[in-house]
Amino acid sequence: MPRPARGGLGISISAHGRFITTTRELLDVARRAEALGFDQISIGEHVLLTVEVAGRGGSSWHNETASWPDPLVTLAAIAAVTERLRLCTSIYIVPLRPAAAVAKMAATVDAISGGRLTFGVGAGWQEREFAAVGVAFAERFGRFEDALRACKVLWTQAPATFHSRTVNLEEVWCLPQPVQVGGPPILMGGEPGPSLHRRVTELADGWIVRADSIRRAADPDAELQRTMDAIRARFVTAGRDPDRLMFQIGGYAVRDAAGRIDHLASFDRVRALWGMGLTMVQLSLAEFVDSPESLAPFLEMAARELL
Repeated sequence: MPRPARGGLGISISAHGRFITTTRELLDVARRAEALGFDQISIGEHVLLTVEVAGRGGSSWHNETASWPDPLVTLAAIAAVTERLRLCTSIYIVPLRPAAAVAKMAATVDAISGGRLTFGVGAGWQEREFAAVGVAFAERFGRFEDALRACKVLWTQAPATFHSRTVNLEEVWCLPQPVQVGGPPILMGGEPGPSLHRRVTELADGWIVRADSIRRAADPDAELQRTMDAIRARFVTAGRDPDRLMFQIGGYAVRDAAGRIDHLASFDRVRALWGMGLTMVQLSLAEFVDSPESLAPFLEMAARELL
């Protein structure tokens, strides 16, 4: 996957409503972003929402009544109206679905897009969401790891055989396979710590940083750098090339003392993150845009300043 020398710049849309009035408008936003030179669009997900979502997000837009379209369905639609833009799930809650279904849906989007999917994944945190789809919350990490291992087999072997505690595949075909050799790059969400370091090294190609959790650290940049260095070291020990690691983060708005967005300071923050080794910074549109009329001017400003 080619990387821009400056570091990648994307836009991130999960819940929407303040600045996009219909889900179909996401296609227009993606076309505009590609025309302006952005590298990627990310779509987050919740299958179902509860009041806990508002507490987790801490923002008026991040609530149980927000519209959260399915990310892979949405990215498949975006693939049909773009040519170059990378398509990222940030993140896709893998344990909510059978492993074979995850592999088939991700491979299909990669095939439709001509090999443009970046598969951002996570184990999930909203317990009632798991209960609603009949999956044991306590088993999510085991299902998560098993599913990712199964995906790698299904994406590269036909017929495929894979057995684990939660997945059993015997001489099955899962076609189409991804266009990207070996499958789309996998980026893993998760909180800093040894479990994340291990899972990224064994199962993924990089880390999706949850900006909110890093911001709460006593020294956010030091915490971010420590975790990236720890994952790089683990890659070396495992015989994997640390130069191929990808680190992605959501770019948030820097505000002045009065609470107003300081756009230039926000863009300087993006440049600083690139300097630290972040390979993709996603501008979270809900942080910067509060009306349909302000969307296009913001995208043009960001492209002018950063691209």
